[in-house]
Amino acid sequence: VPEPVVEPPIVDIDEWRFIDLEFELTNLWQFGMDPLAQTFKVTGHPGGVFIDSVDLFFETVSSTNGINLQIREVINGVPGPRVLPFADKYVGPADMFTSYMEGATPAFNSTNFRFDAPVFLQNDTSYCIVPMPEGNDESFRLWVSELGENQVATQDRISKQPHDGILF
Repeated sequence: VPEPVVEPPIVDIDEWRFIDLEFELTNLWQFGMDPLAQTFKVTGHPGGVFIDSVDLFFETVSSTNGINLQIREVINGVPGPRVLPFADKYVGPADMFTSYMEGATPAFNSTNFRFDAPVFLQNDTSYCIVPMPEGNDESFRLWVSELGENQVATQDRISKQPHDGILF
C-alpha cells in the first residue's frame, strides 16, 4: 500500500509575523550597510509550510529607494548566504508604509512583501528574513522589540521572548 501524500498546509502569514505587533513593538532599528536579519524556526507543521508574504513595520522609509526582502537559510544559528527559491521580493518606495506615534496613540501600517510564488519552509528548520535597502540607504527605520523595554504606547514591560529567534 503506497504511503499517502501529505501536502504541507498553506499558512496565512498572520501566524508568522516576525517584526510586528506580536513582537510588542518597542524600539526602532536603523540599518544600512550591514543588513538586519531576524531568525525564526518552523515547528509543529509536519511536512512543512508555504508562506506567500511577510509584513514589516517601518517608522521611516526612503523617498527614492526600496527594499529587497529575502528569506534565507540559517547555518549553525547564524544567517547564511543562500536565499530560498522565490524568497526574494522587492518593494519600491511608492508601496511602502510607515507606522508612527500620533500623540500617545500608535498608528501601525504594515508594508507587505508578497512573493511571486509561495515559499516552502521545512518543519523543524530555522530560517531568517533579511531586509536589504536598495543602495544601502540608511534612511529606513524598522520597529523591533527588546527584552526589558516597554511595549509601544504602554507601560507594559517586555519580560520574555515572545517567539524563538534572534535579531542580527
